[in-house]
Amino acid sequence: ALLGKAPDLAKLFETEERQAGMVKGKTYQAYADAVGYWPIAIIVVCCACIVAFQQACDVWVSYWTDESQDKHFLHIGVTGSAGLKLPFTVLSPEGMLIVYAILVLCFCVFNFS
Repeated sequence: ALLGKAPDLAKLFETEERQAGMVKGKTYQAYADAVGYWPIAIIVVCCACIVAFQQACDVWVSYWTDESQDKHFLHIGVTGSAGLKLPFTVLSPEGMLIVYAILVLCFCVFNFS
């Protein structure tokens, strides 16, 4: 037990001020200054690539499983292969799997970076 008089709690604690509404731009600026602009840019690019490769995987599976691939919007790009010389045929089952594996690999790389 403490000897003597109990301390005045009003002197020990200060009432914090808080603001209502949206976060101000100065708060984001302070965060960017503290963290640095390159890490923020890398995070934004990685997040964009995660979304892009996730969508690319979904679109590729929709093309792969479409019964009428020749009517799918990807068909022209896939059959033309954008002028690329690939070591496999994209339209073969193995080629479809290779493309899907590459897309999933890219998704995973950006997801865990």
